[in-house]
Amino acid sequence: MNSKRYVVDPPICGSRVDNKVYARVKVQTDKWEPQMDMDADGNGNIKPVMDRDTGKFLFKEYDFGKGNYAEFQEDYASISEAISSAMLLYRLLCHYKCTVISEGPDGYKTVWWVTLKHKATGEMLTFGEWKGAAGVWTKFVHQKEAPKVFIKDMLLLLEELCAQDCPHPYDRCVAGSIA
Repeated sequence: MNSKRYVVDPPICGSRVDNKVYARVKVQTDKWEPQMDMDADGNGNIKPVMDRDTGKFLFKEYDFGKGNYAEFQEDYASISEAISSAMLLYRLLCHYKCTVISEGPDGYKTVWWVTLKHKATGEMLTFGEWKGAAGVWTKFVHQKEAPKVFIKDMLLLLEELCAQDCPHPYDRCVAGSIA
């Protein structure tokens, strides 16, 4: 049995966040508008990874010709290693009044997704799960095809959703901890 933990693993009772954190998160979440009746958008080929040391998301692909994949995984976490599908959905609901599209138990390989529209570009970003793993999808096959501001804001939003101090809307507690 694999004993690894998600990078985002808040304590049961965590410390409170301050107003600067709420302000920081609001800057990023205000760049996106929930879409109420959207199907999942895209094929999932854009796969940012989290730098485990900094918590920053970036695009870095493993070079199979150089080095050991285990070493790469020590430095970088995929979205599905950074945060559980359940925690990602929960944190999205903490910041957006959004429709969760659910296939439920009849869904093939997926049970939920949420789509956000990037206000600056009109591009769609879908969060969801695939075979239990958290993920993001766009219409773009490669990040170089997407508008730079869309990619920048997507990475910043992922960082906020995966931050150790991502706030719940109630009483300054961390989303995933008890108030």
